[in-house]
Amino acid sequence: MPLSPLLEAIRQSPVILWEGRSPRDVDVDTDGQVRPLVEILRTRLREELGLVLFTYSRATGLVWDTPDLQAHNVREPVRQALRASHLLDPAGEAFVAEDPARFFRAAYELLRVPSAVTWPDGRPLRFAILVEFSDHVLPHEAASMTDEELMAAEWVSLLASSLAMRLHAHRLILYTPDAGRVDPLVRASIPTVRLPQPDRTAKARFIEALRRLYPNARTEEGLDWDLVARLSANTPNISLVDLTARREPITRAQLVSRRMRDVAAISEGLLTPMEETPEELFGRSIRRAQALLARIAERLRRGDPDTPHNILLAGPPGSGKTALVQWLASQSGVPAYRVHSPKHSLVGETERRSRLLFELLLEWAPSIGFIDEITEAFPTERPELDLDAGASRAVVAAMLAALGDERRRGRTLLVAATNCPWRMGAALRSRFVVIPVLSPPADDYPAIVAGLARRILGLAVSPDDPAVQEAAQAFYARAASPRHILKAIANTRLAAEGGGPDLIRRAARTFCGDTNPEAVALADLWAISLADSLEFLPWWGDPEYPLPPHLQGVVRPDGSIDRPELQRRIEELSGRVRM
Repeated sequence: MPLSPLLEAIRQSPVILWEGRSPRDVDVDTDGQVRPLVEILRTRLREELGLVLFTYSRATGLVWDTPDLQAHNVREPVRQALRASHLLDPAGEAFVAEDPARFFRAAYELLRVPSAVTWPDGRPLRFAILVEFSDHVLPHEAASMTDEELMAAEWVSLLASSLAMRLHAHRLILYTPDAGRVDPLVRASIPTVRLPQPDRTAKARFIEALRRLYPNARTEEGLDWDLVARLSANTPNISLVDLTARREPITRAQLVSRRMRDVAAISEGLLTPMEETPEELFGRSIRRAQALLARIAERLRRGDPDTPHNILLAGPPGSGKTALVQWLASQSGVPAYRVHSPKHSLVGETERRSRLLFELLLEWAPSIGFIDEITEAFPTERPELDLDAGASRAVVAAMLAALGDERRRGRTLLVAATNCPWRMGAALRSRFVVIPVLSPPADDYPAIVAGLARRILGLAVSPDDPAVQEAAQAFYARAASPRHILKAIANTRLAAEGGGPDLIRRAARTFCGDTNPEAVALADLWAISLADSLEFLPWWGDPEYPLPPHLQGVVRPDGSIDRPELQRRIEELSGRVRM
């Protein structure tokens, strides 16, 4: 039953705050029909608690004259009760709309007195009011609230503590997408219940009912209904109705586009779905990290509580950290999202958005969140001076709390990537398991060049091809990263005529990008210094791994690290390199 958490909260408390899924979304009712949640709620409240449900917003005013009143022959006594409490004018038709304080005062009068109306079966008829868009009439910015909004908040708080309302068993339900948008006085006085978006299992049930409603609905070739459920999980059902009702087949592109829009709307732009198409991974330097992430993803799918829940991929630019997470997202079968900074200019908004961000990742479990370039996208240490009204401190505090939340183990995985781990505060860094993703050794370059040539040029070339070997040597000599090689081939294709292996040679010969080899060396050394286990290092279990010059003398023959030498080289390079 999609409304079970909400109905339980309504049974327990006379006033509740409903956040999350919209009452205007749709789902499967107990009779198998597809209906809006508000209509399913209306039926359940009438049948289980003897409540008649009205809705209110500033746009619509009080909507009370619903078909169920006429069907049960109680319209006229209900109208008289509303008129007596001043929710309707003397004519019984007009309703309070534009003044929320006046509305809540009238609701206060209605909900604190016994109802004289009964249902045809003799049960007492009680009143329930659903206030939609409650954050519009009870906003959380107390400093900017009007007198009417302040009075409305007071009326709601008085109702929440009213013994008379409890005695007469009426109900007031406030809906908002996020409870943090509602006045703190109201939030403190009433319980909050969050109704999550339908997960994959719930979405599959809904699709079955939707296909009965639209028997001609179909998908494009290669797209089955199970995949439709996966691609639309944790998003409103109404989006699927829009797609299914069309005559054209549902396409993967439509589902991905709609999912991007829905996730952005629900998360207020804090999360966007990860790309479904991963980049190909090449070389020995990335294999160890790839194997570790594959094991973590498998544990996450099983819900294993021993699964690490925070991973930091550390290494130089262009070493494949983002491609590694794209691969993880595609292989895991778990929804994966890019995470964006919750920092906001308005006081209080940063804290609210931070809470929403991590709450959604947990709600959509199992899930993966990815923060690219975490030291640039997020404040990662507490600032000494509050130059942004405390927003940076709020983000750091929220991240520390979320990263340490043990409820996330086996349910969500947060993966961050950075080129500059030294910019992270020690408290934040200590909450991550650090896996190095180092620059590729010389032996990796032929495979990297051949793979990128296949992707960009469509050339079926082998790493042993003479043109590939020549280009690989030239790129390695310039300390070019895979990202540099990608750009070099693409740029040469743009500037030069022709193609084939000669274009690969030309790309290597004409490449003149700024590779900054000392910065690459420093990032490698820092990543190694922070690794949580020797077994996370790319040469572990690979005694023939070709160490680049800047790691020779730091890595011992048995694969362990000479810490004093490592620290000496870090200090030496730190004075010369800016990243």
